[in-house]
Amino acid sequence: GERRVWGSTALELFDWEGKSNPRVIRKPLLDDSGNVVGEFCTHAFVVTSHLPEPSDESIQRSFDDSMADISSIAGPTGQVGIKIPHEAPLLIGHRGCGGHDSTIVPENTIFSFQEATTSPTVRHVELDVQLLSDGTPIIFHDFFITDSNNNKRALFDLSREEFEACSPITGRKGIMDPLVGETRFTLPTMDSVWENLHQEAGVFVEIKYPTPQMLEETGMSFPERNRLVDSVLDSVRRYHSRGNEARDIIYISFDAGVCAMLRLKQSRYPVYFLNSETREDMVDYCDTRSTHLSGAIDFASSHGLTGIILLADIILDNPMVARDIRSRGLNLLTYGAKNSDTSCVQRQLASGVQGVIADNVNDLRHSLWAR
Repeated sequence: GERRVWGSTALELFDWEGKSNPRVIRKPLLDDSGNVVGEFCTHAFVVTSHLPEPSDESIQRSFDDSMADISSIAGPTGQVGIKIPHEAPLLIGHRGCGGHDSTIVPENTIFSFQEATTSPTVRHVELDVQLLSDGTPIIFHDFFITDSNNNKRALFDLSREEFEACSPITGRKGIMDPLVGETRFTLPTMDSVWENLHQEAGVFVEIKYPTPQMLEETGMSFPERNRLVDSVLDSVRRYHSRGNEARDIIYISFDAGVCAMLRLKQSRYPVYFLNSETREDMVDYCDTRSTHLSGAIDFASSHGLTGIILLADIILDNPMVARDIRSRGLNLLTYGAKNSDTSCVQRQLASGVQGVIADNVNDLRHSLWAR
């Protein structure tokens, strides 16, 4: 038969600093006599306060309006400097001109970002952000880098000086970085991107966070989510404090916790959830928001995110997914190797995808306009 069970307080104040986040809280369940008859278990996800930017709903609204229909994607036309033709889909340069050695220009460099956005129809780039040990946000994709002694080092273990000693890379075919007048390129800090990238270029800021499985397997050190997100938001605030208000900035992440924090800590700029289901390695297999598309859609919708950025293969395998996502009031972009194939991109646009993150984005632009 049924038994009435009393539970103790499910949530409580606790000292979370330096501990895992989310943190598991366990409480005993007691019967009328005070005997333990079970256990209540929940995950407490701590989001610390962050001084918000002055609210500017017009920026968010203009970006949302621009993505409302595939026939009228024009970027955030209410924002100064972002001018994408009325009939164009949103084309975003992956790590600038392209990642994975897809171009002769080194990825995630300011020169790559500048080269990708020379056309009026390509006005956005995607870049990857992590932290150094002193909290400096830097632009780099991998979680590890090889130092001058050929040792593999976690980014978060490096000081600014150590990172700068690791970061010079050589462009292929003697290509030269005009910022330094040499064929060696320096991987930038986030602040230096704001300072040196022309104002007309919009930036999709991907905040990197390793999966729990990767943290356990590698033993790597990595900042707690609040510190990571706050450092990125502080960099944007410093940029705004110098009177720079025009640039289009969009936050994106594969980590659902990071996306939730970004939406809670600021409302000025859009937030998108990156998702590949289980088709790529960097997936938190214990989080249904990452492993199941339905979970990703429910999460993005319930947390007030602007949209989802899916691996292109998901849409190509099932074009009806685009309609399902758009019907929930979410914008839809895609990423992945298939976005270098013009016919694949055209199929996605026809299904309702509103823009793509692509390698060799200017080659894609030429191919799309030629057809």
